[in-house]
Amino acid sequence: MKDLAMRRLAVAFAATLAACGGGNGPTTSLAGSPVAAPPPPAPAPAPGPAPAPSPTPAPPPPAMPPPASGPPTIVEFSAAASGVAPALIGGSITLARDGNLWFNGGFTSNQIGRMTPSGAVDYPVTSAPSLGTFQTGPLATGPDGNLWYCDPVAGTSLSGTIGRIDVTTTMAVEYATPLLRSTAQIVYGTSRDESCTNGICTPVPTGTCVAGTNVTCVTVTTGPTPVPTCTPSAGSAGNGYTTTTCTTATTGPTSVASCTSTPASASNAFVTTTCTGITPGSQAYAITSGPDGNLWFTEYVANRIGKFDATTNTATEFGPLTSPATSIAAGPDGNVWFAESAGATAPPVVGRVTPLGVVTEFTNGLVAGQSIGGVTAGADGSVWFLKAGLGGTGIGKIDPASGAITIYTAGFSGVEPLLGGITAGPDGNVWFTDYFDGLIGRIAPDGTVAEFGTITPGLQINAITTGPLVGGLKTLWFTTPSEQSIGRATLP
Repeated sequence: MKDLAMRRLAVAFAATLAACGGGNGPTTSLAGSPVAAPPPPAPAPAPGPAPAPSPTPAPPPPAMPPPASGPPTIVEFSAAASGVAPALIGGSITLARDGNLWFNGGFTSNQIGRMTPSGAVDYPVTSAPSLGTFQTGPLATGPDGNLWYCDPVAGTSLSGTIGRIDVTTTMAVEYATPLLRSTAQIVYGTSRDESCTNGICTPVPTGTCVAGTNVTCVTVTTGPTPVPTCTPSAGSAGNGYTTTTCTTATTGPTSVASCTSTPASASNAFVTTTCTGITPGSQAYAITSGPDGNLWFTEYVANRIGKFDATTNTATEFGPLTSPATSIAAGPDGNVWFAESAGATAPPVVGRVTPLGVVTEFTNGLVAGQSIGGVTAGADGSVWFLKAGLGGTGIGKIDPASGAITIYTAGFSGVEPLLGGITAGPDGNVWFTDYFDGLIGRIAPDGTVAEFGTITPGLQINAITTGPLVGGLKTLWFTTPSEQSIGRATLP
């Protein structure tokens, strides 16, 4: 079963085109040249009616960034180092707190590299003694500045585990998150002191009973009894010297194969059922750092979104979704956003989950036959995403406040455009990669697209991220699986 799942994950990693790499071999550079775009296609269909606003109010949109500038200057660095020939297809790249770019080799065991802003690369990650060999989904920088990932083929029956790489010690650890169920219910108990003579008992004030000839002092307790609510009371003459106490009786946590959380109510004997952990078989996959300070993740074969608390090392699942989420990112509105490619018979979904786990799904203007790739928060307050399938290649954005979706399809100049990665750029624009055409692209908040050629025509270009300042200039970094290298685009 594990071999089958690993093959399935390998295909998924390649299909999502989240590749990565780096190296300190020879470098080459040139100024990225704009690529002439063909005449724009017909405009995308108008978006449908928007749903009700989010329960989490969106902040006012930020000021619009300055207009797009000229082409970037591109440098490429070989990824091979320390005897490692990186398998970059299906990986990712991200900037960590140490100021370096970290990347992984897709579904390749223990292959995680580090590149300095000058292009020096090594593969320093080791695993904790109890971990051994591990796999990683896309890397993300967590709220602590370290690297976090999901290991889709670990955990209880392929539930997946959450892993962390300390960028200081370079050690990887993973946290088991078995699915656990706990039940809690409010109960009350009553107790009273009694004085019994020849077997006849009479309630008396607490502390007044004196044992003697034929006199026995006892405390009679009734309960615990389940109740919807409970008010404690002290013993007094008004209630027959009866003391009422309230407690919460808890059972668990107990390992289970599935679990449904339920609130306390009369219909379930006032029992609350809570669940933590990841359901077996779910295969936790993509991960992001949420605005609430937690880590949020998708599940590759399950219709749920998960939240991981890095303080308690516990996971909680929310859903159900229409279909499994394929990508996830922190939104500009305090929520987390994700994408679902629902398949040929249903439209794809742009989804939102609040810090409390309330899920809302949007399909406005999206139709069956389309698919959605990566998502990112734009500087304009929108959530941007990659679109493919029916209607051709495009980039969409959704207004977090209204749910209105706009798709831009003009300006893509590649022969075979297949968009691989997307990121919020350091210049206020959104940047993306065109995988087979070897282009990196920029889309302004108004939807204007520009694409730029790289050093070698026809490179496979995949994952992309904003990097550190280099020589005082803003940078973007991207992976090139076909060349086993990493590119740096310096903005003018």
